[in-house]
Amino acid sequence: MPAEKPQENFDRMLERTLKASSPPVPTGFTEETLRQITDAEQQRILARMVLQKKLALAACIVLALLALGGAVVFTSITGGPTGQLATFIEEIGPGVTKISTGPHFFMLFAAIFGFAAYILVDLLVGDT
Repeated sequence: MPAEKPQENFDRMLERTLKASSPPVPTGFTEETLRQITDAEQQRILARMVLQKKLALAACIVLALLALGGAVVFTSITGGPTGQLATFIEEIGPGVTKISTGPHFFMLFAAIFGFAAYILVDLLVGDT
């Protein structure tokens, strides 16, 4: 059976090559792999926390700018910072009417307020 002789030689040669080329698993390989997985998970959690902090800061800045813009607009409506409080309160309704020419203002305000509320809740509650 000369046809099987090359096949047997090939099998033996392949077996020797595979035994010689497979390195042994180093000691502590499992622990190292688990540590790397844990480190990657911690990095992911840390990155999410950093993103939450940045979004919370952005929401605070947006709310502060909205408050400042509202104070400037309402102050200009009442005639200056020395205007009386009663005049200021009476002019809030017409001032909002002047500013808001349609529902897009309220939709934008609701979206910004919703975003700020979401960020605040996510910041305070977190992943619990």
